[in-house]
Amino acid sequence: MKSIYSILRGRFPSPEYAFFTEVGDSTGSVAHRADAVAMNLYPSRGLEIHGIEIKAYRSDWQKELKNPDKAEKILGYCDRWWVVAESENVVKVEEVPSTWGFLQVKGEKLYTIKQAP
Repeated sequence: MKSIYSILRGRFPSPEYAFFTEVGDSTGSVAHRADAVAMNLYPSRGLEIHGIEIKAYRSDWQKELKNPDKAEKILGYCDRWWVVAESENVVKVEEVPSTWGFLQVKGEKLYTIKQAP
């Protein structure tokens, strides 16, 4: 089975996107990290930057919701922000903040459950 990162690379393919993992909120001493960032490289397609948080466990997602500062540090640099989960038991769509999108992995495919604004 493909990893979530491989599936995300399919959603944000090269050469249209540059795809990075474990992206810090600064250089040097890093306080927070995004699991992935995808940057569109074509002006004709908007040059959007997508921040991505991957959640494997419900407890991890609930911790994220209780500490919005974690995402805020990197979200400010992004045009869109996504949470990605493999199970509908990890993230409930009604819990996803209004400024986030929700992508769900099913098998080797990625489904948009909620579009990132």
